[in-house]
Amino acid sequence: MQEIAKEARAKLNNLYAEKRDHLKPRGSGRNLISEEMSSYFYSGMAFDDAEALVEEMGGKISKRGRNLLLGNSPLAFSVIGEIEINSSFPTKTVIVFTLIPTDQNKYDTVQKVEIEFVINAI
Repeated sequence: MQEIAKEARAKLNNLYAEKRDHLKPRGSGRNLISEEMSSYFYSGMAFDDAEALVEEMGGKISKRGRNLLLGNSPLAFSVIGEIEINSSFPTKTVIVFTLIPTDQNKYDTVQKVEIEFVINAI
């Protein structure tokens, strides 16, 4: 897992270097990189492995369970991972991993993964 995490983090750093000058600020569109990272994060992978990989890459993972703010949305049971990639006043760029389970409160496999660069105001 450590070697895969090292490769995946290098890939993220390279993608950021390629795209940083063209990233859209939050609210202006999405900066998805799910496809570029699909050899590391993919539909059908073990949920535990996806969470462990984000953490091994230096990220933080939200708790499992329903996010009441999302109501009945299919994303309400998603787990969110986040890795800070750049912080330069007045913005901070993070990589957000949205790990969507196969069913509500069923965290055996990942149904879908969305990975994107997000630019936040500091």
